[in-house]
Amino acid sequence: MAVEAAAVSLKLPIFWTSQPRVWFAQAEAQFNLRHITADDTKYYHVLAALDQPTAERLLDLISAPPAENKYPAIRKRLLDVFALSRRDRAAALLRMRDIGLGDKKPSAIMDEILALVDDGKLCLLSEQIFLDLMPVDIRVLLAEDEFQDPRALARRADILWMARPQSTLNAVHKSQAVHKPSSSKQEEYKDFPLPKYRSQTHNAEGICFYHQKFGKEAPRCTPPCTFSGNFKAGRQ
Repeated sequence: MAVEAAAVSLKLPIFWTSQPRVWFAQAEAQFNLRHITADDTKYYHVLAALDQPTAERLLDLISAPPAENKYPAIRKRLLDVFALSRRDRAAALLRMRDIGLGDKKPSAIMDEILALVDDGKLCLLSEQIFLDLMPVDIRVLLAEDEFQDPRALARRADILWMARPQSTLNAVHKSQAVHKPSSSKQEEYKDFPLPKYRSQTHNAEGICFYHQKFGKEAPRCTPPCTFSGNFKAGRQ
């Protein structure tokens, strides 16, 4: 009676056509938790979890299910229809190289790769795809590592990834500070007003007002000016 009550209380989520293997793993966990082993019970729970488009794909099986082993039959059909084939998985692996890492952590990429390979074991190609998706600085640090424990390697890559943005940002800021183009100052001061009186435009050495104030970064020059190296400003 307890098993029957557990079966009545069980309601599986709608079947995931994009992740059929994961869905069945969760369904079977629910069966185990409730000690449900009867073939018919498992079959009808799965059938009840199919939406209309999915059920239509299995109409022949649903209309005439086998007398025995109904659950293995519907499970096999759903996996045959919706699970990726070996070639599909290989193509998905290769497409990952074109999509790139994006904003995903390395461990998330590793999870996706492991979901596509047979028995969760990386081959040489999948190892190289993971490395190719890493930024160059992280790839160099991981290149000599063994892939015996892919998830441990991915965790190490996560640590490197989390440390990377701040250092990269600092480097970018330093680069911008060092290489900030002089044109920015010219843009900033291009409309700087000329003093009203001629006596204010040049000092005793004959250097114009702009070069007195801004030196080599002067946005313009008022001739005649004796300042040397004032080619940036031109003559106005």
